[in-house]
Amino acid sequence: MTRRGILSTVAYVYDPLGCLSPFVLIGKQVLKQLCSENSAWDDLLPEDLRQQWERWITDLPKLATIKIPRFLRPESLP
Repeated sequence: MTRRGILSTVAYVYDPLGCLSPFVLIGKQVLKQLCSENSAWDDLLPEDLRQQWERWITDLPKLATIKIPRFLRPESLP
C-alpha cells in the first residue's frame, strides 16, 4: 500500500460518464492527502489512511454489480 499503488488502482476504475464519481472520489481523496503530505511514491501509508484505503479497496469489487442502462425507452413506445 503505497502512493504508487493507490494511483494505479484509482486510475484503473473506468468511469467515462462519471456515474461512479462518488465512490472514486474517496480513493482520490486518499491520494490527495498523500500528495499534500509530500510522501514518496514508495512510502507505506500512515495508519489513518491505511484504514480508509482498506475500506475503499474492500468495496471496489462491489462496483461489478452496478448496472447502468444505456438506453431508456418510455413505456408509451412499443
